[in-house]
Amino acid sequence: MTTQFIAAAGSALAVSAALPATDDEAGYGALTYTAIELASDLGEFGPTDALVTFTPITDAVVQKAQGSRNYGSQEVQMAYSTEDDAGVAILDAAHAARASVSCKMTLPDGAVRFYKTKCMGVREIIGGADTVIGLATTLEITSALVKVAAPSG
Repeated sequence: MTTQFIAAAGSALAVSAALPATDDEAGYGALTYTAIELASDLGEFGPTDALVTFTPITDAVVQKAQGSRNYGSQEVQMAYSTEDDAGVAILDAAHAARASVSCKMTLPDGAVRFYKTKCMGVREIIGGADTVIGLATTLEITSALVKVAAPSG
């Protein structure tokens, strides 16, 4: 059996200060996006549910259910640029205004993930002598992911 996988190299994250008219491929696709030019790690993201438990005294067996859904957060690592990065500027402005942004994650095979986020800040990273000065942001995802399959062919 052959296992298919995709290396992360070639993935891209772009943001828009606008929100979609509808939460589907057409709504997100109508927006104009600006790339985060120097992203080095796009992190993990996706929904998780809270665990709800109840233990009846009669049999002392823990019952489990899914509770509230959290669409998660995404930690994005970037290199600091001496030139303006318009994508980072959108994140900075959204953070200052406490506004939402739309995200478009494109995978190397052409598959796309759309979602809405709140930028919780853009932080500078000054590491050791052999590191690149960087930036990091936490994007709190506030909507379900809209997944668009890679083009066939």
